[in-house]
Amino acid sequence: MYTRVMHNQRIYLDTSILSAINDLREPEKIHETKAFFNKTKKERLCISTLVLTEANEINNPKRRQEIYDITNGLEVLEITDDVVRCSDFYIKHGLIPKTHVEDALHLACATINNIKILASWNYKHIVKLKTRQLVNALNILQGYNNIDIISPMEF
Repeated sequence: MYTRVMHNQRIYLDTSILSAINDLREPEKIHETKAFFNKTKKERLCISTLVLTEANEINNPKRRQEIYDITNGLEVLEITDDVVRCSDFYIKHGLIPKTHVEDALHLACATINNIKILASWNYKHIVKLKTRQLVNALNILQGYNNIDIISPMEF
């Protein structure tokens, strides 16, 4: 799916994007993530309170602080009752497994806040064809807009 990104387009970042910036286990992702941040300087990057909660669970204080530094100044979206209802709908319809409710919450947060692009490194549940197709079908059923799901390499 091709997305033409307009200036000031809001892009939702899930936790995997922020974690990749300093994950020495995957140096190729560090490079691609930094390039993504360089390309999106003029874009409006968004995260959710869930991203901050997940970052808080990182045991390494240096890595945790680096993520906090990156998120400083980004728009932070709340996990509202509407977001939870939407994520429950996704889980109920098999988009995301029940055991990975956080992934459904990331998708729902972007959807409810009318964000057109969600960026993620999560190939297991988010950045894959089934999710890209089914999330938009489910969004139509709920009366929400479509969302493009991309990895940083696709931007």
